[in-house]
Amino acid sequence: ANAACVVNNVMGAVGRGESGIVLMHSYSGATAQALPELITKLRAAGKTFRRVEDAVKAQFDGKTSAQLYGVAP
Repeated sequence: ANAACVVNNVMGAVGRGESGIVLMHSYSGATAQALPELITKLRAAGKTFRRVEDAVKAQFDGKTSAQLYGVAP
């Protein structure tokens, strides 16, 4: 897939009213090329960006993933 395909797939889902996590794979150069346009378009569509760790903490009473896996200092 190329960058335009990545952008079209994500924005197509947004256009259909889908929401959730957009998982981007680092092994594809198309991902990196698509990011600037995707960020601009998603923000224009009113979407926000959060870290996965924020979702973990919200789900598990403020505990970090390190705490949940028993590797917290």
